[in-house]
Amino acid sequence: MVEKENAKLSAAQKAAQKKYDEKTKMISVKYTPVDMADYEKMRSFLDESGQSANQFIKKLIHDYFDPETKAAKEEENRAAEPEKPAAQSISASSVKEREGAEGGQEGKPGMGVLPEWLD
Repeated sequence: MVEKENAKLSAAQKAAQKKYDEKTKMISVKYTPVDMADYEKMRSFLDESGQSANQFIKKLIHDYFDPETKAAKEEENRAAEPEKPAAQSISASSVKEREGAEGGQEGKPGMGVLPEWLD
């Protein structure tokens, strides 16, 4: 009689699992010999942090697509970059002034002759 109950329970569990599996999605990652260094780094990190691969990958995906997380990462990257000088606008008059100061050479492209649309 116990076997019969276990068989029924097993059938019920199988049915429940099948129903649950229909609601879920799965993605797998396969590491080839070329990718083994990345796999080893990840495996080492997971062992040290105590996270499962599933938790780690889900967090990476969430952080990648989450606008707030993405904005914070971009701000971190901007703060870490050295400051670049501000871009200067170039106008026809500033080019003419510069060429006048540098003694522009007439008749050579870029050396004193401006295209018509800049005049």
